[in-house]
Amino acid sequence: MPQAYPPQQAYSLPTPVWAKPKTSSLPDGPREYQQLLRGPRRAWWRPLLSLVLFACFAGVLELVAVGLLVAWGAITGTPNLGDWLARQVDVQGGLTPAGFVYVCLTLMALIPAAMFSTWIAHGIRPRYLASVAGGIRWRWLLRCLLVILPLWAVILGLEATFTDQFSGGPARQWVPLLVIAIVLVPLQAAGEEYAFRGWILQNVGSWFPSRVLALVIPAIPAVGLFAWAHGSPDALVLADLGIFALASVVLVWRTGGLEASIVLHAVNNVVLFILTITMGGFADAFVGAETKGSVAAVGISLGMHALAVLLVLWQAKRAGLQRCYRPVEASAPVRPPLADPARSMPSELSRWPAGPPAGSAPAR
Repeated sequence: MPQAYPPQQAYSLPTPVWAKPKTSSLPDGPREYQQLLRGPRRAWWRPLLSLVLFACFAGVLELVAVGLLVAWGAITGTPNLGDWLARQVDVQGGLTPAGFVYVCLTLMALIPAAMFSTWIAHGIRPRYLASVAGGIRWRWLLRCLLVILPLWAVILGLEATFTDQFSGGPARQWVPLLVIAIVLVPLQAAGEEYAFRGWILQNVGSWFPSRVLALVIPAIPAVGLFAWAHGSPDALVLADLGIFALASVVLVWRTGGLEASIVLHAVNNVVLFILTITMGGFADAFVGAETKGSVAAVGISLGMHALAVLLVLWQAKRAGLQRCYRPVEASAPVRPPLADPARSMPSELSRWPAGPPAGSAPAR
């Protein structure tokens, strides 16, 4: 009689240890920009470690910038290197092209300092410091530029026409200064945004489970330290700088990234430098200990930045911009089944794909 064959069974291999997914440092649920570091691996000490690393990276890169300036002085055959260096970085006396490059490099260095200190301390890739989408959203950045640049050009152009703020004629060596302003100043502005808005908001915000506190508490140093770092004790100057910093914080929060604040900062600085380098007042474009403000300047700044924020947020709504981090759902690992024993092992059955013919018996 024909022998009954057992039904075929499905076999699966266990998932090897090396193939098991690692716990991600990113949040396991939707988060706003300021809470992007509140992932499963968060710890109270990580922002402190990030602060130490940030200071170390910034200090080392500052020394590199100083070394490049000293090397340039030595190459050009400067007789008294100490006095030459002092003249290059004399902001109130008017920066030379070499000094202007040095100032830009010191602030550009804040970008890698903020990125790598956050990466090492929190285990989250640097691109998430730029935005909740994981990198600079270039189309959105361009859209912000098309909104903010005409506004700033019109307002500062009116100031140049109807006031004597830009007077005195072109700066010495205005051609190389203009090239530096166009090429390096946007990166200088980005460095300040990565440090004062990106690094502070995310690292300080990671301590607070409430999204409101995670925004309000970090906003205080993000605004206050930025205004204080410019060196002027004048209350009106601090208010002017504080208005800009607060507008940047709002843009980062509501757009989920640094793009809009970088554009706002870069456009302001580049347009201002272009006017002062070509028309006059280049030394006054830098805020220092002797800089004084005015009520009119504070009022204009408040109106300009309020209008810029409203326009950018309007465009963000029209573009349907992603302002919160959304984790990618991890799919269950697919375990490939073991090959069918009837097909993988030699057997008499392989001669009969449909089973043995009636009346036959398997070999004994």
